[in-house]
Formats: sequence, C-alpha cells, structure tokens
Amino acid sequence: MAQIKVLLVEDDPQFVYLIQRYAAASGCALVQADNACQVMSFVQQNPPDLILIDIFPSKMNGSQILSDLKANPATRQIPAFVCSASDTVIHEWEDRAEGFLLKPVMYEDFCRILTTATIEHNEPEY
Repeated sequence: MAQIKVLLVEDDPQFVYLIQRYAAASGCALVQADNACQVMSFVQQNPPDLILIDIFPSKMNGSQILSDLKANPATRQIPAFVCSASDTVIHEWEDRAEGFLLKPVMYEDFCRILTTATIEHNEPEY
C-alpha cells in the first residue's frame, strides 16, 4: 500500500505538532498549509489522500477553503475532515465534510479517519 498523503490546514503550532507526531507514528506523509494559496497549490500539484482542516484558523478562512475544495470538480472527491474544538461548529459543516475530529484529537481517532478516508478515496468509480 502506498504512503497516505495528508494535508493539514491549521495554524496552531501545538495542534500541528500533535498531528505531525500522529502522522509519523502511523506512517503518513504530512504537509501543513497555513494559507489558502498554499492549500490550493498543494492540492493541484500533489493531491493528498486526505485533508484535515481547521474551520477557523486565524490566518485564513477555513470554511471558504473547504467550500472551494468541494465546489471544484478536480478536488471535491478528496475526503476532507473538519477539526474544531467546538462540536457546534462541526455540526454546521456536516453536509460539506466527510467527517470530523473534535479537539483535542486522540491518536485512535486520527487512525480511524485514515482508514475511512483511504477506503473512500481508493474506491473505484463505476
């Protein structure tokens, strides 16, 4: 199985560090973006298998990035999981995201979405 590529859209250094540790422990390749231009550039040049996105990072509009990704035919199939400390925010995005991670994120939850996203992303289209 190929290494899973994860794009993390997050600007909190502590959360980035935590996900870096989780990715290393699970054998994932992790790329972190801290602005919208980086997200779109990475997704177009090197599409990830999974996107973890904080809806309200301070340097960018995570909700707009998620909407743009899901509106674009070239990127809408990439599983996107919303990360937030607020379960209220998470429920507002149920129709646009494949799943959610409530902060603080546990390693088991991170691994669960890797499995789910990999299966969804690698299913053949008929």
